[in-house]
Amino acid sequence: RGEAAPVTIKLFGILRGCMAALRNFILITTIAGLAVGACADNPEQQSSFHTSYNGPMDWAPVVEIGSPIGGTITKQQFDLWALDLHSGDKLTIVKTVTEGDLAPDFKLMTSSGKVSSSSFDVAESKLTKTYELSDSGRFFLGVRAYQGQGEGNYALSIACTGGPCANDSIETPLLSPKDANECISLARACAFDDMKGYNGAVGMVRARSLFTECLAKLSVHNGSTSCKPACEGENAAMVCETNIGIIPFYADQSDQCIGELNRCVDECKLYAEGSYSYEDGVSDGPDFICTFQSAHGSCDSYARTHQWCGGAHAHESHAQCMGFCYNAWNAFSDDDYGSCTEECG
Repeated sequence: RGEAAPVTIKLFGILRGCMAALRNFILITTIAGLAVGACADNPEQQSSFHTSYNGPMDWAPVVEIGSPIGGTITKQQFDLWALDLHSGDKLTIVKTVTEGDLAPDFKLMTSSGKVSSSSFDVAESKLTKTYELSDSGRFFLGVRAYQGQGEGNYALSIACTGGPCANDSIETPLLSPKDANECISLARACAFDDMKGYNGAVGMVRARSLFTECLAKLSVHNGSTSCKPACEGENAAMVCETNIGIIPFYADQSDQCIGELNRCVDECKLYAEGSYSYEDGVSDGPDFICTFQSAHGSCDSYARTHQWCGGAHAHESHAQCMGFCYNAWNAFSDDDYGSCTEECG
């Protein structure tokens, strides 16, 4: 058994503490059902369903392909592990019962549902499944006793048999920086719309899922170019991670707050035309510069200081005007506060 320990979730605890989530939990093939599992078993989180909603997903240890892992399964309990995988990865996952009468079972999942295996083979003490992934991101292994039958110790092996994890080349054409910039901007707007259905209960795992799902359904050039590979490549991946990182904060904010962020970005992008070159990739695009990395601050940092986002600057105050001017109108200028002083008085 490896040094890492899984997140262990007890079903009886869930039944005691989270009856309202029982229907979702019974659908164990979805990580949404797993997410509510922390309600009864983490006393520090019981007071706020908001903060515990993504608990098990956030706590699950990330393991490497090829690392030996294992644990102990009792009745009405399962373990949760996390894996970072890429589109095209081919895996063989084997669960072996090393002690006890445990009936082996496990499921590979994303934050939105079960991943179907390409093949499986089951023996009395061993379950083998193969997978070929069509998406990149964080995946989860839920390990349990089949239909609650038996208990005991298990060993889990995860082997790469092809694809990026085996350094095999994959034919995934990268988007041009300009197209990636547009796709990522559209995906952020889409994720901001979709996050409203969660009433602020959005952690990093759910944020990543929202953003990834938006990219998968978006396109540019009148539908001829899919946005799905927009985050491929080191530079684009960094830009996507930055965009994903702000979603949990704005999921808790009002429409006025988000509107102020978007107003700043939109104004900034009007001034950005001709001032960017994509010299280093998508991070030179106007959306990223205006939202996160202007010459002075950013529209994200500006919005967070506005009273509508819980900041100290009152709406229509001098400080708010100066912040907007500096981060929107002068985002691509090395001008000091001179022109903004004239604008804001």
